[in-house]
Amino acid sequence: MKALVYSSSTGLLEYKADWPSPLSSTTSANARLSDGSGIREYPSSSSRYQAVLKMLRVAICNTDIEITRGYVEGYESILGHEGVGRIVEIVDTVSGERLESHPMLGARVVVEINCPCDDACNAVECVPSTVSASGMSKVYLRNHAPSRTVIGIINRDGLMAEYCKVPLDNCHPVRDDISDAEAAFCEPLAAAYRIVEQALVNPDQGHEKVAVVGDGKLGLLIAHVLGSVGCSVVFFGKHENKMMLVKGVQERVVVSDTNDYAITSYHGSFDVVVEASGHPSGILMSAALCRPLGRVILKSTCAIDTSIDMPAWSAIANDIVVNEKVLIGSRCGPMEKGLELLEQKSTKDLVNTMVDAVFPIEEGLEAFEAASKRGSLKIQMSLDSPTSGDPHPSGS
Repeated sequence: MKALVYSSSTGLLEYKADWPSPLSSTTSANARLSDGSGIREYPSSSSRYQAVLKMLRVAICNTDIEITRGYVEGYESILGHEGVGRIVEIVDTVSGERLESHPMLGARVVVEINCPCDDACNAVECVPSTVSASGMSKVYLRNHAPSRTVIGIINRDGLMAEYCKVPLDNCHPVRDDISDAEAAFCEPLAAAYRIVEQALVNPDQGHEKVAVVGDGKLGLLIAHVLGSVGCSVVFFGKHENKMMLVKGVQERVVVSDTNDYAITSYHGSFDVVVEASGHPSGILMSAALCRPLGRVILKSTCAIDTSIDMPAWSAIANDIVVNEKVLIGSRCGPMEKGLELLEQKSTKDLVNTMVDAVFPIEEGLEAFEAASKRGSLKIQMSLDSPTSGDPHPSGS
């Protein structure tokens, strides 16, 4: 099958026309690599049923780009965790048989990227008692189960291929009125909503001031999601035209750099600051914007790069410690909320304007090059029909 594969050992991202397919008609549980060099293992999971998806549309995330820069050490697999596909096969892992009928066969779905393993350590009993007491066991197992695999990131093939094998429990059906191009935004929208799920913002308190730092792909979605739930958002970014895509924010502030301290009138002004700059220096500006006793929410994940000027930990810690600010990480969110957001016209309008171009999977390397350009928005790849860089997304 066709696939985009990254190898950290060689540092190469390659388009493969003959990568082993997970379809049971073409492979056993273990598939030999096309060059005969070894055995490809399909990871187990806590889900009894495994679904094979025929991928329709996939999107390039900044995490995918960072993986090609060394963010995930030892990664040797298909990339991609944002996308939509159709279930063409379901296999019962107990009997090893392919199901001839199932309500989900033929369904168009998006996929939860975290896959709990079937090890005993992933049982509810292993959830730390303090997490259980807080009522967060479900989220812990969703996002942080020990020995989990993560689609396109940790020990599991990603979605940038003709076919992908995933646990059936991870599949969420997509309504017919959500296009393929829109559905491919479900995962990052869910990640944006995770801030709300964590109760890190209080939209019912009209006086709470919220800042979003970074006008990249995730920053735009975060500003939109927080505004849609009633937060008063001030948006900081380098590109006014990109920030203008998000409606309903209170104010847009153009800054020359994420480390720009010239905006002194805003320092210490915000109860909550969301850092989504995609750059290590973004935390400095975010912390400076946050008031004492406020919350700084980190969304960016970056490869360690010794060639750029990384912020010194003391520069961060001194501010956080002296001003007693709370530094919080925020990761994957509920996919069902991402789908709910995609039912809203305002979300549809935003995500459709965010698609810069759509490439066929055969032009995946060119797609990554386009996605890596400074200022680019969402680049998608179609596995349904050739589009060759078409800036107008299609698909239903």
